[in-house]
Amino acid sequence: MSSLNPRKFSVKNWYKNQLNKSQKIFLFVFFTNIIGFLLVLHGIFAALYNGKDAFVVIGKFTNQSNVLLLIFSTIYIFFPKHSFLKNDKFLIACITYIFFTFFIYNTISAVNAIGAVVSPNSDLAASQKKIGYALSKKGFRLFVDLYKHLFNPVIFIICGFIKYIYDPNIRLQKYHQYLIPISIYPIIYSIYTSTIPFVYKTKDGTTYTVYDIATNTKDYPQVAYPVVAFLILIWLPLTCYLVWLGVNKISNKYKQNYVDKQN
Repeated sequence: MSSLNPRKFSVKNWYKNQLNKSQKIFLFVFFTNIIGFLLVLHGIFAALYNGKDAFVVIGKFTNQSNVLLLIFSTIYIFFPKHSFLKNDKFLIACITYIFFTFFIYNTISAVNAIGAVVSPNSDLAASQKKIGYALSKKGFRLFVDLYKHLFNPVIFIICGFIKYIYDPNIRLQKYHQYLIPISIYPIIYSIYTSTIPFVYKTKDGTTYTVYDIATNTKDYPQVAYPVVAFLILIWLPLTCYLVWLGVNKISNKYKQNYVDKQN
């Protein structure tokens, strides 16, 4: 009786023959996203080690969006036929979410830095010590902030659009068919950030808010509610549209690559 000799798995063969060009690009993104995920885990364990609640770290949109990137890249590389990838809704959602993380944080950091130079005694300059890269100062903490708010987002966004050069979506659905499902998570998150100041009690008795005054609906409702409304009603639809438009234009420009791929 002859023994079975199943073909041994070869990473080289898998990379060369099983992955298409866009998946090979996202293999690099995958490892980049793993580092981002590990930095999120580090934040959770550091909070627990210092006697703080881990949900304070988990509740940050920055951390959640960085984890979503790893989930997407994992599915795209290892489970390319998964229903999550249908019509590219998951990818467009991830680009939309991580662009929010990238743009808002870096804009606030830049504005605060300018304020510190132009008017060092202003409230804007003082806020530099509460949020942005200046809060991290230097060393590992600065690296973590830069990685989660700059490096990881930029790499994912760029590679996300490059994906459509090699794998254009010629059956892209209409904009509203993406906006509706993509809005579900941000709406749920905005409900969380708006209600948590009334629910969670800190040890020192101060109001807990996810993002300082911007989400402090309890003490600063005149600021927090307009901010939340702007992000959900204007920023999210606009960002989603720009991402969808970019995907549409790139896919149309390189649609011949799809035709060649099918032949």
